[in-house]
Amino acid sequence: MSKKILVVSVLTLVGLYMVAPTIIYFSMPKSERIDAEKVKQAIPDWLPQDHVKLGLDLQGGVQLVLGVNTDGAIDNKLNRIGTEVSRWATDNKQPLKTAFVVKGQQKLHIELEDGSDVGEFKEKFGDEFSGLKQVTRDGVVLEYAYDDEQMKRIKQGALEQ
Repeated sequence: MSKKILVVSVLTLVGLYMVAPTIIYFSMPKSERIDAEKVKQAIPDWLPQDHVKLGLDLQGGVQLVLGVNTDGAIDNKLNRIGTEVSRWATDNKQPLKTAFVVKGQQKLHIELEDGSDVGEFKEKFGDEFSGLKQVTRDGVVLEYAYDDEQMKRIKQGALEQ
C-alpha cells in the first residue's frame, strides 16, 4: 500500500512541476502575457520555461467568412429547369435531344432532333417556361437564359438564404 502512495505522490509532484509554468502564465494579466520577456521573468529558472499556448480558437482570433456563389445559384436553377424540360418533352412528345446547362455561362443549352419544327417547339416551350428568353439559335440548337431582372431576383434570393 505504501508503494502505491509513493508512486502517486511522485507522479503528482512531477505533474505539478510540469504544469507550474502554465499556471504562472495564466495567472498573469493579459497585458503582461503578450510580452515574452515579462513571462520569462515571472517563471523561476528552476521550472521548465515552456507553458501551454492557446490556439487561435481559444484566443478569440478565429474569423469565419462566408461567401455566396450567386452565379452558381443561377446555374443550379437552370439545371433544375433542364431536368424539368427533359420530363416535359418526354410527356408532351417534343423532339428534344438534350438539355443541359452551360456551366459558368448561365445558359440552358437545348438541342432538338434533326428535322424538328423549331418554331412549334419554341412556342410550346415559351408557354411552359415563361421565365426564360432565347439568346442564341443555330439550327436545332437553342440557348436560353434568364433576363437581367430575373437574374437579379435569383441572386438576391441566394444572398438572403
